Amino acid sequence: DRLVESELGAIPEGWEVVALGELISFEKGKKPTTIFPTPCEGCLPVILMETFEGRTAYYAMSEKMVIAQAHDVLMVMDGASSGRVETGYHGVVGSTIAKIVPQEASRVGHRFVYYALKTLEPEIGEHLTGTSIPHADKNWIARQRVCLPKDDRLLTIFEEIAGHKRKRIETLRAESRTLADLR
Repeated sequence: DRLVESELGAIPEGWEVVALGELISFEKGKKPTTIFPTPCEGCLPVILMETFEGRTAYYAMSEKMVIAQAHDVLMVMDGASSGRVETGYHGVVGSTIAKIVPQEASRVGHRFVYYALKTLEPEIGEHLTGTSIPHADKNWIARQRVCLPKDDRLLTIFEEIAGHKRKRIETLRAESRTLADLR
């Protein structure tokens, strides 16, 4: 009904401005010690940049590795695509990628985190560290402020709506891959 001034500009009354670092943590992927060219018992696909382009490079055992579920948020941390944010992938998280985990006490879900980071994606790409190999700057990301409703019901409604939209996007992506393979 009403907007109030904040450090981000006008925000809805009853909302708050929070640093992303209070809402999320980074779980960096690892390089598998043994890889397999085809699926095998106990193996999962390794999530790499190629995965985001619709290709599976190889498979690895999941033991002692960082595992992403389809609802998890992933960010490219190293290389030319640093800062790229994706979701909808299940497998072993490769060493150049991090799984972004909502803090238990933060009240936010995976969809809120995904869209907050996706909105910041261009700016993240402008604030990389490293000289020869660019890296996403976790400290810069953690300092970024987002607008968050204090009412948990609004977060739940957002998660439901965004979840339905993401499911449709993922379905269309799978259909597109199938059509490309058939072609």
